[in-house]
Amino acid sequence: MGRLGYDDWNFMGEVQKEQRIRKESKSKSSGSLKSSFVLICAVSLLSFLGLVCVYSASFPIAVKNGLNHYYYLINQCVYMAIGILLFVLVNVLPTAAIKVLSPIFLFACIVVLGIDVFMDGSLLLSSDTIGFVYIAVVMYMSLYFANRNNSLTKLRQLLVPGVGCLLILALLLLKKSFAYALMFLGVGSVMFVAGGVGVFGMVLLLLYLLVPVLSVVFSKSDILLAVARFLVPGSDSTSRAGQVSAIRNSIASGAWFGKGLGMGEYKTGEIADMAGKCIFANICEETGFFGALVLIAAFLVLGFIGYRVARSLRRHDDFYSNMALGCTTVVIWQMIINIAWLLGFVPGDGIPLPFFSYGLEVVPVLLACGLVYKASRQKPDIDDPRVVETIQDELMFPERYEFEKV
Repeated sequence: MGRLGYDDWNFMGEVQKEQRIRKESKSKSSGSLKSSFVLICAVSLLSFLGLVCVYSASFPIAVKNGLNHYYYLINQCVYMAIGILLFVLVNVLPTAAIKVLSPIFLFACIVVLGIDVFMDGSLLLSSDTIGFVYIAVVMYMSLYFANRNNSLTKLRQLLVPGVGCLLILALLLLKKSFAYALMFLGVGSVMFVAGGVGVFGMVLLLLYLLVPVLSVVFSKSDILLAVARFLVPGSDSTSRAGQVSAIRNSIASGAWFGKGLGMGEYKTGEIADMAGKCIFANICEETGFFGALVLIAAFLVLGFIGYRVARSLRRHDDFYSNMALGCTTVVIWQMIINIAWLLGFVPGDGIPLPFFSYGLEVVPVLLACGLVYKASRQKPDIDDPRVVETIQDELMFPERYEFEKV
């Protein structure tokens, strides 16, 4: 056999390098399975802890009302079962069906939200069901930006998602839902940045939104009074000020290790909705600083896995990458706003703590986690044109990828 020339040796080296890259793609697939396992463990842990905390916070209320001590626990189990059903359903549905349902889901949420505002209802504007609006926005914007490869080249491409977000924001403000609006702004901003608007473009977009938002705020005298009470310390003599003081005392009374599960004193009536939006105060009182630290750590693990899944899919599947990013933000941002509202840093009625607050709020939370789990199970296809393009790019410009490995 004749001696191989330079081109032959070069070709053999490229083949070996391509095989190595394909092996790395397979290892990333196994890594996604690990992410799926850790994610399902984090969701299961949070769900179990949520049931324990709901029972601990609600059994005195049930006994006081002449009900069985496990009455609210049974209801919470039913709500969680509904959420688990949706969790399984979104993982069974094919991707094409989810993409078709995304705009329909958003349109239905906007219609129901408008009915709530103008008919003074509470179908979607209750603290238990408002989460469906955030998830609908995430699903639609994930699809919208994925169809444009997360790269917006013209300003008019922002018209549809911008008008939709502005409409939802206006409806939330008309209903005086400060915490809901803040939650929506956080989720929407993340989705715009992920869709290719960029941080600078997002700042400009928020400045444009500032004008209509201020117009809605200044058109309502009761909104102005609420904002003034929040901004001027000591001027709020309403029950909200007393509640914030009691909540802070409850959190401080837990000290390092707490009083023990079921031994909390503030849940007997001094703090309203202790099993709902204020349940974090009861958790701190009964389990102390370390119990609250475990709770926050579990949320951080969930957030880390969700954002890791979004990053790993960035080159292969824009739709599920955006979905994982948005749904993870929904859960983590809701947890942050709930704690900030409890401590008196956010005005309004507040929002529930994901997994822990009693009520239907656990249903949209589990739906969001189900979408993140579905994204974590997406295996990058090594024959996908974008993956092949990445392989060719590394073969032509190896110095870029060598630098990344260092």
